[in-house]
Amino acid sequence: IRQFRITKRGVLINIASVLGKIPTPLYASYTAAKFGVVGLSDAIRRDLAQLHEDNIRVCTVMPMAHDTNFFENAANYTGHESVAIPPAYDPSVTIKKLVDLVVHPEDEVITGWQGTVFNTLHHLMPNAIEKMMASTTQQAQIDNAPLRPPTKGNLFIASENA
Repeated sequence: IRQFRITKRGVLINIASVLGKIPTPLYASYTAAKFGVVGLSDAIRRDLAQLHEDNIRVCTVMPMAHDTNFFENAANYTGHESVAIPPAYDPSVTIKKLVDLVVHPEDEVITGWQGTVFNTLHHLMPNAIEKMMASTTQQAQIDNAPLRPPTKGNLFIASENA
């Protein structure tokens, strides 16, 4: 923001997740972090609006699960193999949107069409959507996932099984 103020313009793009809007079990720390990114972006956006700094934009991108090696490299303490919660989108969906936001900024964008549907339905019937997300997560991550010993891993060091 400091640099954008010097140039009197800019686009800050923060990456959160649909889970920054819809809480999901088994992802408490991830969900908390993504809710934090959404809240931080909202707060900065409000600060800029209050100061009439309209040429500085803050965009929050909230992807659905993507078909990447995220799940294979993250720590996993469930005792089951970590797999994407369906549907898993091609990463190019979000990459294209990131490039587009540089030229055409939007406050919040959900990538993966089902994310927009889930978010809208979550506003209308939060309990039902949260229960559905919980059921989907339970099935994908526990009930239908093969057993696997717990693994360590984080942002900087992949799990030993990656």
